[in-house]
Amino acid sequence: MTSAIDTSKPVAGSPTTQSVRDNFTAARSEIIQLQGAIGWADYNDTLTAVTPISPTINVFTKMTNNGLGAFTNTSQLPTGVTSLWNSVTNQIDLSQMAIYSMVNARYDLQITTTAANQEVFLSVFLAIGSPSAYESPRLYTQYKTAGTYPLTVWSGSYIGSADVKDYPAEIRVKSSAACTIRVNGWYFQAFNHIPH
Repeated sequence: MTSAIDTSKPVAGSPTTQSVRDNFTAARSEIIQLQGAIGWADYNDTLTAVTPISPTINVFTKMTNNGLGAFTNTSQLPTGVTSLWNSVTNQIDLSQMAIYSMVNARYDLQITTTAANQEVFLSVFLAIGSPSAYESPRLYTQYKTAGTYPLTVWSGSYIGSADVKDYPAEIRVKSSAACTIRVNGWYFQAFNHIPH
């Protein structure tokens, strides 16, 4: 969205008018910067619909997403950000975001369980390969009966350090019994921090 502020009004003619024009110019510039700092992306998978992921029991397994689905859309990312997901390494990539930025995410999966009272965990592992790597649990659920269920997680976070920004993150799932997982996709909201 382009700012509707017209920097040619009020018409120039006195120092007071010029100062108003200067303020409109500054306001327009700031609004454009703010508009460019906010964006989103959706990465839609096609591979796991054909070959679902089969995690090892009680072991966190990385979720994959090839980003080739019809609903993939990366045209609305913040200015200067070309991607938040690396479909080659299957990792979240925050390296183009600024420290103190906020990133919210929706992880959309489908799980087929095989046991009664099956426990399932979803965590995001951040700053992988750095000295401050850590796990951020996002979901624990228990399925009373075997079946196929939607597994959708909405979570928010911020980039609080250079390690979180510059090192990748992974979405991993662990289950107490055998299961298969289809990845529908990831949706990210991105709010790039503007220093003030």
